[in-house]
Amino acid sequence: APVAGPAPEPAAATPSSAPGLATLLARTQPPERVLQEVTYEATALGESHALLGLQTFDSTKMWRPVDETWSLALDTSYEDFGDVVGLEWGFAYLFDSGERGGAGSIPGGTESDDRRNVSLHFYEFSIGAHRSFLRDTDLRPFVGAGLDLIYYDAESIYYDDPATARIRKTHKRMTFGLYAHAGVTYQLTEDVQLGFDVRQVFGTSQTNFFFDGDLDYQRAAFFIGWGG
Repeated sequence: APVAGPAPEPAAATPSSAPGLATLLARTQPPERVLQEVTYEATALGESHALLGLQTFDSTKMWRPVDETWSLALDTSYEDFGDVVGLEWGFAYLFDSGERGGAGSIPGGTESDDRRNVSLHFYEFSIGAHRSFLRDTDLRPFVGAGLDLIYYDAESIYYDDPATARIRKTHKRMTFGLYAHAGVTYQLTEDVQLGFDVRQVFGTSQTNFFFDGDLDYQRAAFFIGWGG
């Protein structure tokens, strides 16, 4: 009878005969996430400015002793980069009072006639066109112009003796005019700005107390802003 030989040994597994451990792990891993940097390009510019400035009226004789005083203002502007000009609007307020002397305040008056105490509340509303230059930089010049509405409440007391009022007058009036201004904005941080603004109002007309004059003025102001 034939004698059985030793049983053949099983063939060793080759890399091609079964999936490797690395392949199995790769199949069970989530797909690799690709991080992409997203860049944002601004298409518009919007700013608001809180201003403090020195305001000087052209009709110094009409408004003395409050013809030069500090004023507060808030301006806002918005412009799309695709537009030639944008829109701006604002509000300004000042209050001042003072006493003055010297002949000539009342036509034909004497030295004592001229002594007076004046107080002034001044409100200004404006709307117009706005244009910034170098819009995509941190240092941006700008200009603006438009229509002005001014309302004021003034009181003047003329007296012969400081303790006795001689003439007391109160005026509450409104007038329209035009304005133009220019300045520069520096983008201090992503949201905060500093800057300087000069403004001229013209074309107003007003009669106040004993004088014919106007409410035209110049203002030089510093501001802090937000937006951009």
